[in-house]
Amino acid sequence: MAKRKLSYSQYLTSTPKKKALYFYVKRGVSFLIAVGVWAWLKPINLYLALVVGVIVFFVVYRFIAHYLALMICAAEDMMS
Repeated sequence: MAKRKLSYSQYLTSTPKKKALYFYVKRGVSFLIAVGVWAWLKPINLYLALVVGVIVFFVVYRFIAHYLALMICAAEDMMS
């Protein structure tokens, strides 16, 4: 039986080094976006900014971070 060829997104997470990069990029991107939103809203109200920052972190992490992490891993793959 022939092996199935990996898709590019599967290839980007195929080795332990690539999986670790994906793992940390996914969490780091979510954190940086949440910190940016928090810093943007901080002058208005500190507690509101904290709550919105936490919500943004989880929303970005749940829905968007996978695609952002794959884009960053693809860029890293192209540079190496």
